[in-house]
Amino acid sequence: MAPSDVHILSTEIVEAPVPIVRVRGELDISTVAQLARALNTAATGAVRRPPRLVVDLTALDFCDSSGLRGLIGAVKEVHVLGGRVVLAVEPEGALDRLLELSGLREFLRVSDSVEIAVARLS
Repeated sequence: MAPSDVHILSTEIVEAPVPIVRVRGELDISTVAQLARALNTAATGAVRRPPRLVVDLTALDFCDSSGLRGLIGAVKEVHVLGGRVVLAVEPEGALDRLLELSGLREFLRVSDSVEIAVARLS
């Protein structure tokens, strides 16, 4: 596998009254399961019931259609648990434009920063 074919995604769960799942790297078919596991772990481990989570995507470098589909699926899984998720995205960034063009910004809770996202869930 050539170095350019390697896709890396890192996730970190920040424990707080509203847990934050920080995501960095590339979200695509090869990394989407990692994101789903992180959201599931954060949701099932959340102290507050129903779970409320912020997904910090401000450091996401790349997201393709399979990554977007996986993100939607992971958010739906939290909703199945009765929870709520707010996505923090970089304003005018590639993901923000993708959400806008696809019409998903209307259906997903999207904020311009982690602080705003936390406030929406507090």
